[in-house]
Amino acid sequence: MRALIVDDELHSCEVSKTLIEDFCPEITLLGYEQNAVKAISRIVKEKPDLLFLDIEMPNINGIDLLKQLPNPLPAVIFTTAYDQFAINAIKLGAIDYLLKPIDELELVKAVRRVQERLSEQQQISESTGLRTMERLAIGTMEGIEWIAIDDIIRCQSDSNYTTLYTQKGKITAAKTLKEIETQLLTHSFFRVH
Repeated sequence: MRALIVDDELHSCEVSKTLIEDFCPEITLLGYEQNAVKAISRIVKEKPDLLFLDIEMPNINGIDLLKQLPNPLPAVIFTTAYDQFAINAIKLGAIDYLLKPIDELELVKAVRRVQERLSEQQQISESTGLRTMERLAIGTMEGIEWIAIDDIIRCQSDSNYTTLYTQKGKITAAKTLKEIETQLLTHSFFRVH
């Protein structure tokens, strides 16, 4: 699994790099990027499987950085000193949210979750004969659900929530229709009004 660290603080990058190298041998570290704008172009070019992403950065924060990336997004583990961004991180589909200073055991658990998620996606891809299956991370009351974009029939606004009608039923997302629309811009979805 290939990973990139994105953090504006050099010390945090070095600490994360050391922890990953010492405790996560399954990760091939591509290095780190301290500038969010440079990180975006590097992510698009190198297509890492996983991002260790800080939230509070100058110019572009980690959440806005994710919004600027094309689909499919890499798996994301947020690494930050601030816990107030956890809800937004979950809405964006982050697999985990680690508070600095990063605990080694929490890091290992988070990486395991990423491996499980990537393994599930690969099994689905292999069983359907598709090379990649783009999925949408939806924060619900029960946690995060991953929905294959091809399974989405339509989306309907419900105030600050959106109901997604899929081939398997309906799901209420803790996102506005505009947020969902932004994630589906590169697919065959459009507003009917």
